[in-house]
Amino acid sequence: MKLGKSKKSTWGLIIFSIGILIGILFSGATVWGNIEAFLFNPGLPADETIKTMKCPVLITSSETGTVTAAFTNPGDRPVMTTVRTSISDGLFLMIRETDTRIQLEAGETKELEWTVSPEDAAWERLIFVRVYSLRSTPLPALTGTCGILVVDMPFFTGNQVIAIVLIISIAGMVAGLGLWISANQPLSRRNRYATQIMGVLAALVIIGTVLGILGWWFIGAILLVITVLLVVVTITYFLLASENGAAI
Repeated sequence: MKLGKSKKSTWGLIIFSIGILIGILFSGATVWGNIEAFLFNPGLPADETIKTMKCPVLITSSETGTVTAAFTNPGDRPVMTTVRTSISDGLFLMIRETDTRIQLEAGETKELEWTVSPEDAAWERLIFVRVYSLRSTPLPALTGTCGILVVDMPFFTGNQVIAIVLIISIAGMVAGLGLWISANQPLSRRNRYATQIMGVLAALVIIGTVLGILGWWFIGAILLVITVLLVVVTITYFLLASENGAAI
């Protein structure tokens, strides 16, 4: 019975770790892509960011993606502005750039869109996009960026890949944690502490993954650092517990 519990506990940790690793890799990839995009073709200074800019998180090698951004004239008279778009062209330093002139009536909002494809990806993995709207009173100078992951899974769509990653990651964390708790009943004080650490770690990974999908890369980067540090703490805990002969 003790051997069975030991194996069950070990398998719980393995399954939980796989779920955690997949979540960290996914959130880390989205954070990395958006940090690289932030550094892409910085160009002219801007007053504000484009809060309406939307980009796909991920596309596969068989599909294209659409980037959109909406611009509003808050003033009481028509205004003409120029929107400059820079998209990576196969390399980080190669840029496909277009200028679009738009006229906005008082209070009017217009949405522009741009198509990106796997051929645009730098290093065959990341598409970088920067949208810049020139200052045109009362409109401030605006800019927005995003990094779009490209994965070589031609039989799926980007949304399907994201769904698969989320399901595997969350299912792994939940199933692994549940198996570990079941194998260590009744939980000792030490194991209750371990359970709390694993629960917090799972929550951070899930939140970090959601932030990556939403494109909130700055907060996601902070959470990613905290998550990695907590992973180190968790591994250290289990190693010390094992060396001391404690049941894990």
